[in-house]
Amino acid sequence: WIAEEYASISVELQVDMVFFLEQFCGHGYKRNDPNIACYRGPNQPQWYDLSCIHPNTEGHAQLANFFFNTVSE
Repeated sequence: WIAEEYASISVELQVDMVFFLEQFCGHGYKRNDPNIACYRGPNQPQWYDLSCIHPNTEGHAQLANFFFNTVSE
């Protein structure tokens, strides 16, 4: 529900919206398990810290790249 609300606000204000869950899916602690829905292949980098909800250093770099690429388009 909340993602739909954010999307409608984005459309209303004519601003970009980035879907981080989609980008981060397959980069958690079970990233090498081919049975998970987000499996992206073997040896994917881990982008979460020990909490598994907060980005690690590489995850923060990926967030910055997603924002930069979105606003640069």
